Amino acid sequence: MRAARAIATIVLTVPLALAAVLATAGPAGADFVVDRAAQALKSQFVYVDSSAQVTLTGSESQQLTNDIRSAGTPIWVAVLPGSVLASYGGSARQVVTALAQGVGQDGIYGVVIGASSFFALSTNGHGVSAIADRALQQNGTAFGVLSAFVSGVSDAYGSGSGGSGRGGSALTAGGGALALASSRSRKRARLRAAANLAEVRPTFEEDVTRLGEDIEKLDLDIDAAATTDMMRERYAAALNSYDAAKLALDRATSTIDLPAVTSALEEGRYDLTCVRALQAGQPEPERLAPCFFNPQHGPSVQVVSWTPPGGTVREVPVCADCADRLAHGVQVDARTVSVGGASIPYWNAGPQYAGYAGGYYNSYGGMLPGLLLGTVLGSSMGGGWGW
Repeated sequence: MRAARAIATIVLTVPLALAAVLATAGPAGADFVVDRAAQALKSQFVYVDSSAQVTLTGSESQQLTNDIRSAGTPIWVAVLPGSVLASYGGSARQVVTALAQGVGQDGIYGVVIGASSFFALSTNGHGVSAIADRALQQNGTAFGVLSAFVSGVSDAYGSGSGGSGRGGSALTAGGGALALASSRSRKRARLRAAANLAEVRPTFEEDVTRLGEDIEKLDLDIDAAATTDMMRERYAAALNSYDAAKLALDRATSTIDLPAVTSALEEGRYDLTCVRALQAGQPEPERLAPCFFNPQHGPSVQVVSWTPPGGTVREVPVCADCADRLAHGVQVDARTVSVGGASIPYWNAGPQYAGYAGGYYNSYGGMLPGLLLGTVLGSSMGGGWGW
């Protein structure tokens, strides 16, 4: 076994209700490595993939297993190769969410991904961000971070009674008291999930309504001689995407379900842009990512350099209007959302708005981490060290 490499010191964590995790659909053709890890973690607490960039010795894995068994609260840890990110849009959060979904057990997950990324996630309502931060600040190896993380979770949430056995059977030990505590945690998690959804729902409703209004403004007579079959097809596709977005929003039970809404809106916006181009006698435009400053503006037309206040320069996709405003030093028409009664750009909102950005941009080659570099939303969405 090769020694674990030193790892850096930034961590992002996202607590989620188990019900929300189980409702999250993984990407098409979910990564085999994650599937393999999930199957292994159904019967053990520690998993190290053979292709991972860092590793644990046999004694280190056994020590972690012993610590988890005595923690008094369900914990799983894994070490995975960085290649898994490619199947999940570059999102460490999605990797760990898919892993939790595959394991199907309510608890806390800590995962090292690649050579320098660590992500912690709770599906039972426990807060793990501060614990993970502490583990990183005090340790420089994969084993050190994972060991400190397990110890911190045990100190914060353990029953002190210790566990026995392996996998799911070990987690049911402890009798009625542990079961009651788990039930209460799930109830609190469901209430938090409902509150988070209620907070952000108006933002998604506004975007859905805006698409519907823009489709109406087309004033397209589908029976007119000048209306081509391609116009009709794109118009019908835009309507279908609008309906899909409304349905996804109606069915959402937590913020985890919301990327489906903005994903449908992104597709509808592109179809709408195609109809406008065809009406103007132009060819259909290339499908590009939505305008970063306001996805309601539709697909971008170019990429420009932009530096947020106090941040670093990055390349962002923009629509023609925003590009012109930036070129002339005029403030862009940014998409703002309500946070604590204040209206702020969506990229400086909290983790409850992760689904808003994710649905719009996750299908564009993992570009989202770079767009959100150093923003409040970027810091809450995961991605591990190196962001």
